[in-house]
Amino acid sequence: MCTLDRSTRNTNTVCRLMKNRLYDGNTLDEVWPTERKLERSWVVAEPAAEANGGIR
Repeated sequence: MCTLDRSTRNTNTVCRLMKNRLYDGNTLDEVWPTERKLERSWVVAEPAAEANGGIR
């Protein structure tokens, strides 16, 4: 389930997400049943690859 602040066409207004737990729409931190911050994965933690993908 997804809760929006505005129109369903505007995905920038996601307020809360629910999938067995309740999450904040902006940060994906868990809100319920236990409040805790999202653990950053290696995908988010590492810098983005070069735009050319390493092709020369």
